[in-house]
Amino acid sequence: MVIKLARFGILLVLMVAFSEGQSKETAQPAKPCQSPVLLKVARNGLRSLKLREVPVYVYRGWQCRRSGVSREAFRKVDQRQLETDYTKAHRFLSWTSTWAYCVTSVVFLFYLEKLT
Repeated sequence: MVIKLARFGILLVLMVAFSEGQSKETAQPAKPCQSPVLLKVARNGLRSLKLREVPVYVYRGWQCRRSGVSREAFRKVDQRQLETDYTKAHRFLSWTSTWAYCVTSVVFLFYLEKLT
């Protein structure tokens, strides 16, 4: 009796979940480009996002681009990010330089070994 009641409860929960998932009414934001994540990226750039916010940014950006409102805004954000990355790439700092020196020395020693 308890098992039948548990199965009925599970079946009822699944039916309600599927019926709600199939409903036509979805809460679409009135202005998808006004998402807090998109505004944060517009102010501070893409590097200001945390790892958990990246999928939200991609989805909200897709919604915003689909609405056709602000393609130019995304171009500006991308261009600004490219410029900041370019200016930061002039310096060889921290882990990048350590890794590059190690790889260079390994390659140099490999070819030195081949010559001898």
